[in-house]
Amino acid sequence: MESELNDYINTYVEIVLNYINAINASKIAVSSRKSIESIGFHAITHIFQLNYIHSKCLITSFNSAKQAILFYVEYMEQAGKANVADAVTFIYNKLIISDPKTSTINYPISHVSQLVDTLLWWNNLEIEQIHIPRDMIINFACLSDINSFLEIAHNRKMDMPTYLEFLTETYKIIQKTNKIPNNDEWICGYVHKKPDWENNLKMPIKKWCKWLYFPLLEKVEQNPK
Repeated sequence: MESELNDYINTYVEIVLNYINAINASKIAVSSRKSIESIGFHAITHIFQLNYIHSKCLITSFNSAKQAILFYVEYMEQAGKANVADAVTFIYNKLIISDPKTSTINYPISHVSQLVDTLLWWNNLEIEQIHIPRDMIINFACLSDINSFLEIAHNRKMDMPTYLEFLTETYKIIQKTNKIPNNDEWICGYVHKKPDWENNLKMPIKKWCKWLYFPLLEKVEQNPK
């Protein structure tokens, strides 16, 4: 099962990178690019996931998603932002094996796309997704309980260099401790940290990562389940 999930993660990240490269090379209007990028990412992800669930074949899913990228980018270049819903409907009709409304996504697969979605931080206009390294995306996609931590960290304003430093330092901490609190514990920890949040936002990012991560980790170690 672990090997299957690793294969899935590597193939999914490859299609995500294909999409990011294609959308960045496109002629879509700059003023509407971010929302179009985000919507397209979710549509391509949906197509990849659903086709994998029904075909159980990564090659089939990859090829369908790759076609979806071409169709979506071409459609948006020609039609513009006003027709983004039509573009999504078009690629769903062309490339999803079954009705997306009647299909469910199992947890091991869904957590991968949730993490990658959070990691790419689409609603931060300072983030250029194309500059987030492949290995970094894969490393985080393999972590099942870090999503809430990333969402909490996004409450700090970060530009591209700061965000890359944050991700690098966070992963170093994970490797060093080899322990990750679960998503509920991250949220509880954030509630306790909120009174001190504003006072710590000017910390250097390396120090801030430790402030955000270690006190909660220590609490979890003192109260093992």
